[in-house]
Amino acid sequence: MKRFLALLISVLMALSLVTIPVFAENTDHETAKVNPGSAVAVKPNDAETLDEALNVPGGTLTFVSDGDYPWEIYEDGARSTNMGVSNSESSVKTTVEATEGGEVLQFDFMSFGEGGSYDILQLFIDDERVEYWARVEEVETFGYPLTIGTHEVRWTYKKDGSADKPGDYGWIDNVQILPPQHPEEIEVFDITMYPGQETPAQVRVYPEAAFNKDVTYEIADTSVATVTPEGVVYGVASGVTTLTVTAVDNGVQGFATVTIMEFPTYDQESLNEALNIPGGTLEFVCEDDFPWIAAEDGGATSTNIGAHGTSCSVSTTVNVVGGERIEFDFLCFGEQNSSGRVWDGLHFYVDGSLIEDWGEEFEMLHFSYTLTTGTHVLTWAYEKDDDWSEPGDYAWLDNVHIGDRILPEEIIVEDVTVPAGRRTYFGYTVLPEDAYNKDVTFSTVDASIATVDENGVVYGVAEGTTTLIVTAVDGGAYGTATITVTEALPTVSLYGYMCFSDELQAYPHYWGTFADYDPGIVAELDSAPITYAAASAGNMIYGYNKTGEFYKIDPAQGMIPVYSEYSTNYTIIDMAYDYVNNVMYAIGENSSGTRSLYTVDRYMGVLIEVAKLDSANDMMTLAIDAEGNAYGISASDGILYSIDLATAHCTQIGSTGLAPYYVQSMTYDMNTNQFFWAFCPGGYSEVGYHLLNVDVTTAEVTSLGRIGSGMEVTGLLTLCDIEVPEPTIPEFTVSFVDNVTGDVFASFIVDAGTVIDEEDYPNPPVHDGFEFGCWSGYNGEPIYNNIIITAKYYSTDVPPVNFIGYVCDNPNGVSGCWGEFADYALEQINCLVSAPQSFAAASVGQKIYGFETNGKFFSIDTTEGMVLRYTGYKANDTILAMAFDYTTNTLYAIANTDNGRVLYTVDRAVGTLTEVGAFDAEANIHTLAIDADGNAYGIGYENAVLYSIDLENAHCTEIGSTGLQVAFVQSMTYDMNTDTIYWAHYYPTGDMYIVDPETAEVTCLGVIGGGAEITGLLTLCDIEVPDPVAPEFTVRFIDGIDGTVIGTVTAIPGFIVEEFPEAPVHEGYEFRGWNNYYPGDALYQDTDIVAGYYNLSEPIANLIGYITAAQGDAPSGMWGAFTDYAPQQIESLGNMKAIYAAASVGTTIYGYTDWGEYFVIDTTESMEPTFLTGYANGWAVLGMAYDYTTETMFAIYIVGADYYLGTVNLETGEVTAVGLFTAPAHIYTLAVDAEGTIYGIGYEDGVLYDIDPETAECTPIGSTGLVLHYIQSMTYDMNTGKLLFANYNNYIKGALYEIDPETANATYYGAIGNGAEVVGLLTLYVPQTPPELGDVNNDGNVNMADAALIIRYSMGIIDETGLDVTVADVNGSGNINIEDAVLVIRIALVLA
Repeated sequence: MKRFLALLISVLMALSLVTIPVFAENTDHETAKVNPGSAVAVKPNDAETLDEALNVPGGTLTFVSDGDYPWEIYEDGARSTNMGVSNSESSVKTTVEATEGGEVLQFDFMSFGEGGSYDILQLFIDDERVEYWARVEEVETFGYPLTIGTHEVRWTYKKDGSADKPGDYGWIDNVQILPPQHPEEIEVFDITMYPGQETPAQVRVYPEAAFNKDVTYEIADTSVATVTPEGVVYGVASGVTTLTVTAVDNGVQGFATVTIMEFPTYDQESLNEALNIPGGTLEFVCEDDFPWIAAEDGGATSTNIGAHGTSCSVSTTVNVVGGERIEFDFLCFGEQNSSGRVWDGLHFYVDGSLIEDWGEEFEMLHFSYTLTTGTHVLTWAYEKDDDWSEPGDYAWLDNVHIGDRILPEEIIVEDVTVPAGRRTYFGYTVLPEDAYNKDVTFSTVDASIATVDENGVVYGVAEGTTTLIVTAVDGGAYGTATITVTEALPTVSLYGYMCFSDELQAYPHYWGTFADYDPGIVAELDSAPITYAAASAGNMIYGYNKTGEFYKIDPAQGMIPVYSEYSTNYTIIDMAYDYVNNVMYAIGENSSGTRSLYTVDRYMGVLIEVAKLDSANDMMTLAIDAEGNAYGISASDGILYSIDLATAHCTQIGSTGLAPYYVQSMTYDMNTNQFFWAFCPGGYSEVGYHLLNVDVTTAEVTSLGRIGSGMEVTGLLTLCDIEVPEPTIPEFTVSFVDNVTGDVFASFIVDAGTVIDEEDYPNPPVHDGFEFGCWSGYNGEPIYNNIIITAKYYSTDVPPVNFIGYVCDNPNGVSGCWGEFADYALEQINCLVSAPQSFAAASVGQKIYGFETNGKFFSIDTTEGMVLRYTGYKANDTILAMAFDYTTNTLYAIANTDNGRVLYTVDRAVGTLTEVGAFDAEANIHTLAIDADGNAYGIGYENAVLYSIDLENAHCTEIGSTGLQVAFVQSMTYDMNTDTIYWAHYYPTGDMYIVDPETAEVTCLGVIGGGAEITGLLTLCDIEVPDPVAPEFTVRFIDGIDGTVIGTVTAIPGFIVEEFPEAPVHEGYEFRGWNNYYPGDALYQDTDIVAGYYNLSEPIANLIGYITAAQGDAPSGMWGAFTDYAPQQIESLGNMKAIYAAASVGTTIYGYTDWGEYFVIDTTESMEPTFLTGYANGWAVLGMAYDYTTETMFAIYIVGADYYLGTVNLETGEVTAVGLFTAPAHIYTLAVDAEGTIYGIGYEDGVLYDIDPETAECTPIGSTGLVLHYIQSMTYDMNTGKLLFANYNNYIKGALYEIDPETANATYYGAIGNGAEVVGLLTLYVPQTPPELGDVNNDGNVNMADAALIIRYSMGIIDETGLDVTVADVNGSGNINIEDAVLVIRIALVLA
């Protein structure tokens, strides 16, 4: 045994010295570094063409480089030119010919790219990329063998979309074609492993550019090992043999030694002796197939050499008091990558938890780990991955022992200075750093001078000095420091709004007060709405609540806010009063997230902007000292700034070293000249939710203690007795401007909050050639700023254009309505009627036709007022634009469909759509206008290009770019009165443009409203157009068995079927209802309503599902039961909060709500859910299914935009990832059949996929032909063997289908309810135990009664109804006779 161990160790040590090359997968070539110019003769440095620069001397290859970034001659060769241009490519190419096959394309190259695969030099052969390089800063030579034929060779330097380095480029030189190369040498690496193991032979064929590297394999002694044609070596029995590898091309050979070792023998006694230190008593156990064995020179080694996918572990159990250390020495000859990830290596576990792992530690190391109190299992495992293993890999372990725990030896304590009557913290350090127990106690020598509590908070009692003592609990080491108690400071009483309690995880929402010396005690005052900002001026408090309402508080009367009439749309973050200038200031944030400094009128709260905060736009606090100096702290980085109150310019002072989060508040106390900050942290902080003193000269902060129960305080302030002037109502100037001359022709002063009427306006001036149109600039709201009201005129030579459009969004005015405005006063929008949102509308004479965003078609007769009338028709897709062609009296619309943008005609009587054609994909038309000659125009969404549109086929012809950017919904119209195309453009705000249909040039007329987003833009005209006539259509009733027509009805749009013909009777089938029609639905086009039947020979599936949405007034938000026989009939099982996914295991339901809450329902008790603590890791779970073959619950869940397959822990609800769905990216349903096959349906394509349960890889089976919208659900019924799918889409709503798992064909079973959306579809399943062979009466026993029945059956006395013939043929002869009865009697006697 010792000889074997010695041999094993020597082999292992020798093998550990062998360098094993790393092979790239499927690579027939390798880059070899050479010195510049060493591969070819040196060329002159004066090349004038790419051909001269890139060829070797005398070379004749011709090179072409064009495009935006052609290659340029550079340093003997040539380089790419797209330096610093993101998302760009620079290419050079040539054509070469290989006449024999095997000729080598060779060239020198460098690539100054970005690591990974960001900025890279690529080589393409016939448009197929064969290699790429990111960063190669020294010249290297590359060769690639070519097949017979002519090839295009292209080098492309590609830049990604970020982090561009302007110096990046690719460089090549010395391009040439070399003769074919043949194998000259074969290198084969030796193999060491155990019987029953297999590993691929590692072979290198040289030269690397050899064209044919195919080889054959042969083993000399097949009793020791065998080899497959692919080179996989299999160990048969212990011994040594030779592997011969021969090149197919020319017979060159290489050889390797194959050593098959004997399995080692586990000897616990020798292992204990080997691993313990002298005198050690630890007991070691090996339980894997591969034991650890004692080494000849001490210690022990692992033995799973070459055994990929295995583990070799040794364990010991210890019991410790706590703080003791497990210590050991080790070596590891394993494998790990550059980032430290271990593939083959030593892993150390404590109680099954990985503590540390090592891959390549070729010199002996010592490791120690501190153990907690109790019994622990310590495990060392040498683990091999599933890839090929280096045959020398092993680990060595020795001197395992339990060391004493480390005690504190020294405590360093900081001196403390504290005013009398105040508390403070101090710092101390326990050494050494790895001491196990660093708990300490605190005391002072003279408690009449200072005390210290159990948390280390020092309290100054009286002026003087004393000694602070910090003592280690473990071992008694101590340290001392001096406490100096200084003169007592005046108490500062602070007020603040208590937003949140970290300790209670609650929202107190009250005003409170506390002292600076003891902020832990907060006195509750009065409750109030949420306040972010407040400040005092003297003994009065002013502030804004969360909704922007301004208030005053007189603390003498209680903390009750008194509100003014003024409120702001801005979020006011903090406030402070300047006693020098008697001005209140505030920091506010507008809807765009921009923060500005404002002055605040204390009478009403009117805000006037000073300026935007220039260098600290995330300023979170504001405080002003007695000299008028302002300071603030930024939210993102905790930096203290000084703020210029005249300009809002911010100057950095320094970092507080803290990370603020949420709302903060700071104040300056006029009584003590101190700055205080109520700090709310963005994560754990030792001073989180503390009151801090801020030194505004250095930005240093000092904690005064935790505020209450960890309060987030806003509106922090102190009061003082300084008298401040009483606020007066502010006044503002109203000026009237003539927009023809630009002169102010009248003005007057008003108090803040005044509302003026047009009867108060002066008369507008009169101008020749101009007509007064309207007043602009005031909307009738209370006045809180100086305003200008403009008299708008239009030229009498050019008639005004009066627009109508739907006002989607308007930052400074009316919205959510149909509004009118004129071209001469675009900013003045007059609301005509509030209405649901519409993206598209068009005028026909004086009438308007349009679609709301929910698809409802409407019309408006403007001669009768702005009243919307609905026909009942509802489009399934979003209608984006409409326009009327007066030459053909045809209304057109553009819809956004699943297949892209499509052009339709619109029946004005009903709204029904008839497809004309799909737009060219690159156009993606978003607007529509048709001129007086029937010419149609539209603008592309991505490119803002103007196109002409063929109204017969939707083909688009580019006219030119408008030069604008496009976002959100746009709208365009043609005005018949002025022969002009107008475009209500929106990005980033709303402007009106005139569009030239010949050149695509645009002319801006001005801002619409306050920058409004206008849709459905149109103008009216007096052209008379015939009223539309409702078209007739046919409704047919079809026999679902034989396809015959049962009856027909001629109908007009809006027809509701109230009477149905009698359904034909078919033997073996039962009528179950009419399909393709929901009762009460209005029809608008030809429709076939099909009589549905159920095959009586098929079993019925009893389904349960969660009804998440239903049509009309039908109930939802409940569990429902229905059958595949009649899915329209739903029985309510009880309400529950919304869910996304559920699946059954037997009679128990498991699932997740739409918020990821995990629940369980025991259906044998009720349908009441039990919610467990587990969440789906914060992810949305969309589908679930249980695999009875592996007892595994699978789930589909979303992380960000990625969809994953995972497994569910049924006890906790925790989801563990299996893999990411990539093709397709979005699987929305899940079902597992009785054999364990997982099925899912792609959301975008409706394809049924077979899903790999180990990788989430999806293999397409076929298309279901169905469209999926919203959440879907699928289940496999174990009782009937049916794969059932609850599909929902916008077209036919919710319906039940059976899916053929082999073809993906979908069979329609009918509407679920009235078209309900069902999630969590499932069936309950109780596995049935099959009857035992011979138990023909199925009573659970095999006895004489069964034998008697078989005899009677064989004699013809009874037929098959008298016994279970499936278990009667006991001897398997194919016949049921007396021999089977005899066997049953024998069985019964044995059992008896």
